[in-house]
Amino acid sequence: MKSAAQQRLLDFDELCPWARDAMTVVAHMRTDLDEGLTTSEAKKRLRKFGKNILYRPETLRFWRFFFHEVREPMILFLIMVGVLYSVWGTLQDAIAVFCVISAVVLCEVVVEYRAKKSLRALRQETVRRSLVLRGGQWILVEHEDVVPGDILQLKQGQYVPADTRLFSSIGCEALEVFLQGKKQIVHKSANVVFLEEASPDMRMNMLHGGSTLIKGSVKGIVTATGQRTEVYRVVGSEKPKAEPETLLQKAMKNLTKVLLVVAVLISILVPSIGLMEEDGDWKEMLLIGLSLSFATIPAELPLIVTSIIAIGAHRLSHRNLLVRKMKTAETLGGVTYIVSDKTGAITKNELRLAQAIAPSACIYDKADIRWNSSARNNAFGLRKETVATREPLAELQHLIDAWYVTSDGVEGNMQPDAILDPFDQALEEASMIQTLKPLLLHSKLTTEGLQTVFAVPFDSRKNYAIKVIQIGLEICMFVRGSPDIVLGLCQSAIKFGNHVPLIDDQRQHLTSVLNQTAGMGLRVLGFGYQFISSEYLNSLRNWIESDESPDICEPVKFNLIFAGFLAFEDAIRTEVISAVRDCETAGLKLVMITGDHPANAHSTALKAGISSSKVLEGSSLANMSADELRVALKTSSVVARATPENKLQLVKLLQTLGERVAVTGDRCQDAPVLQMADVGVAMGSGGTDVSRQAAGMVLMDNNFATLVMGIEQGRSIFLNLRKAICFYLACKLALVLSFVFPLIVEKTFPLTPIQVIVLELCMDVGAVGTFIVEPPEGDLMKKKPRDPLKRFVDAEMIAWICAGGLSLFAIVVVCFFVGKDESIVEARTMSLTGYLLGHLFLATNMRSSCRPILFHGIFGNTMLLLWSVLVVTFLSMLLFFEPLHKPFNVTSLCLRNVGAVAGISVAFTVWIEIGKLCLWCISGSYQSQPKTQPEFSRLVWDSV
Repeated sequence: MKSAAQQRLLDFDELCPWARDAMTVVAHMRTDLDEGLTTSEAKKRLRKFGKNILYRPETLRFWRFFFHEVREPMILFLIMVGVLYSVWGTLQDAIAVFCVISAVVLCEVVVEYRAKKSLRALRQETVRRSLVLRGGQWILVEHEDVVPGDILQLKQGQYVPADTRLFSSIGCEALEVFLQGKKQIVHKSANVVFLEEASPDMRMNMLHGGSTLIKGSVKGIVTATGQRTEVYRVVGSEKPKAEPETLLQKAMKNLTKVLLVVAVLISILVPSIGLMEEDGDWKEMLLIGLSLSFATIPAELPLIVTSIIAIGAHRLSHRNLLVRKMKTAETLGGVTYIVSDKTGAITKNELRLAQAIAPSACIYDKADIRWNSSARNNAFGLRKETVATREPLAELQHLIDAWYVTSDGVEGNMQPDAILDPFDQALEEASMIQTLKPLLLHSKLTTEGLQTVFAVPFDSRKNYAIKVIQIGLEICMFVRGSPDIVLGLCQSAIKFGNHVPLIDDQRQHLTSVLNQTAGMGLRVLGFGYQFISSEYLNSLRNWIESDESPDICEPVKFNLIFAGFLAFEDAIRTEVISAVRDCETAGLKLVMITGDHPANAHSTALKAGISSSKVLEGSSLANMSADELRVALKTSSVVARATPENKLQLVKLLQTLGERVAVTGDRCQDAPVLQMADVGVAMGSGGTDVSRQAAGMVLMDNNFATLVMGIEQGRSIFLNLRKAICFYLACKLALVLSFVFPLIVEKTFPLTPIQVIVLELCMDVGAVGTFIVEPPEGDLMKKKPRDPLKRFVDAEMIAWICAGGLSLFAIVVVCFFVGKDESIVEARTMSLTGYLLGHLFLATNMRSSCRPILFHGIFGNTMLLLWSVLVVTFLSMLLFFEPLHKPFNVTSLCLRNVGAVAGISVAFTVWIEIGKLCLWCISGSYQSQPKTQPEFSRLVWDSV
């Protein structure tokens, strides 16, 4: 059993880590700096301190949600109708009414519950992990499992999981929001100590949970998790704010308000005129008015939008495309331009060593590190026959050393593959090649004999990384990065073990070899090194930590010794070629952007099927106008040597041209462009937490083809949403006209109040349930993107609503007049039957706006088939089960009348299919080109 003193060691509430030396904090937390916590100790602390979460999200339980939703005004309004019906009717009537009301309420609650559950699932899909030292090994641990005493390693762009005392930091800057009350970048340093009274925003040696590391790299020890963190003390258990409404949701709410006024006026007008009649029953008129208002008020429009988009987005998450924001799911189908990174999205970002280029410009193949017989004489005057007899060891020794030393895994505890740089993963594989083993074993730089003194991670602004190593009594600085940048920093090279100056002819020849290698589609990395003094190291530190500002610190002059180039293969994703073709047929324009060499970018584009006669360089975008960009993109679809700033400029210019842009990004510096783009797409594997937080969606497999698939699904979601709203409003219009028309020609209403409530049930389930599962139309990616400026409820949509509403209204009226000769009850029975059958036929018609159902597939929508079976079954029971006749005001129909109703329903809906079939045949779409076929609704609107 632990003593009280031992227990106090873990009670960090009294510890002020910012006021203690880092090693004192490590000792206090009882953590081994080299081994970290053991797995068993981490489990004990997790049980003691709990999960590293600020609050526990409330479980979404159906019945709790159900009782909450039944208190909504429209549901209470419907219940009031049922109570009045029960008071003025019989017990049988009351049971029937409340059964129907319960079915309506249950269906609406189930739909909304499913939508909310899908949205909550999307928010929980993203799991953050950090690199933690456990048992002497660096492993990835989920943030909620981080415990006090854990040793963390964080890099640029990562989210800070808990309050952490730094003991090692290099050029560290963090973005703090919660503590500052606003977004503010704060410099951090491990080598300072503050007073205990220092406020949280002044503790520069602490990284607080909830902040983000936007520059540098750090190591630290966790001092507080969960509800003991400073973030919790500031915000408490406040839950995240709900996502703001999208433009489409706002538009539907505004439309609902307009239609609400119309529906209320009609609901008052219809019973008022009925009461003016001599035989008008005020009770029946009141029930008709209340039922009609409930059925005609389009309160479900926002729910339809939310349900279809949320459930559609949730399905995308099962196909490696995680949609984080509703706005993104809404906009995805309207994308006109894709700005995609080359590395990772177009290529696999799985590097394999292909060639090694020595300082003498000799090219060695990967297989056996031998002289490449196709190379010309080298720049140092040696003939290839001479070099061919030499061992490659002397030529490549410094190059392999530089590669090995600058690897993240050089210090023994190799990081997981998910954290390793792709170039370092290539080193792991290359070290297994038999011919490279002698080089690595021969290296004087063994893990036992070197110590990292200082390191600067790769930065897109500098295009190189720095690592300073202590070798015995000497300090050596290694630089790796963009080959032309590194070559420009070198002043000398190795020749037979001696340093010789790099003259212009030698530089030109090395540049020529570099261009030739990059033109083969290989990614090239340059390496250089130099021995430095302690004074130089201090100057380098100051320069880096001052953000390389000459106003603060004098720039450091490099005098590197050129070690050589390494060329890597990065294969094209097999799915990308077909995805690029899909973009062309879908009218999507593609720009591939990369920071790599122009020759490498052009070669990769050709392999991927991206046509581009020229390659733009990122620097050319700075002073380019929108019109100049439009002209440039006619001949170029590739941008090379681009920085995140260049990518941001490109997206701004495209948006100025009226394009809707989807852009990919995985770095910390990509956050601004991911937020600005219409659809920001972060990478799920290897991307930074900052980019994922800024993006609207995440590519879990980093595959460009998945993004194109997502755009197709986005188009399908948007199209299904239009179909659902068209169908829903068409049914509402038919119901309104069915009650307005009798006031003009016939004073008897074709439907009773309870029948109106039954039809409301059919409208809701049919609109949401049917079109949520409607599969994408086969020609979606053969059509141009929709116009971004086009209104959602446009002329074509109005034409569809009018065509469908008038057809369904005609069915109700004609059925009523046909059955009126028998009796009013039979007439109303035929009207109800006609409406129920007609709305099924109408839903079938609206599954496609241009393709006849015979070609679209009658059995393609399982939900519609199931709903049709249920409606027909319910209708059969209603007509032929006598106990239901009186509650629902219906009667049995003879087979002749049933056939008449079915014939009328088909006759007044089949004309839509005939119209689509005529256009289908005229346009020749049945042969090959469905994209050229005009929509039937457009023809209807033009006729009107």
